Amino acid sequence: METPDQKRRRIYGRQYLSEYLNIFDKILNIKITEKDLLSLEDVDKIISGGRAKLYFEKIIPFNDKRYFHKLVTDHILGFNEPAFTFIEHSLECGAAKIQGLHEFNFNFKFDDEPAGLISIMIERTSEELLLDFYEENSIRLMKVSIYNNFNSPPSSPRL
Repeated sequence: METPDQKRRRIYGRQYLSEYLNIFDKILNIKITEKDLLSLEDVDKIISGGRAKLYFEKIIPFNDKRYFHKLVTDHILGFNEPAFTFIEHSLECGAAKIQGLHEFNFNFKFDDEPAGLISIMIERTSEELLLDFYEENSIRLMKVSIYNNFNSPPSSPRL
């Protein structure tokens, strides 16, 4: 059941909904509509679990998408597992569920997500991919952070 706080956030988020869905159109390889968004109750349950331990972090040139893709495929065990995608206003609009990181647009542009922050939480493995992209001294960079509770690199082979 929706709490008063969730209702307030949902009503507040309506003003951002169109822009919010447009951002998903740019950073995902699938179309997300309002009905596809998770409820705020579900969003709150997902984020209430807290963040796992930092496993890997690297700052790379933003435009080096081939290396970015390699980092993710080498370090995320749940690459083909369903995941939740969070961007600015996810707490007011809901998160987008994707069927795997193959539905994420690894070639997104710097301005596609104006806040410069994308979080993808893998449902089954509780891994999180956090992308923080920014400009420093006229150089576009992206900090790729991966959180998990494995205490070591995932060792299962990719399928």
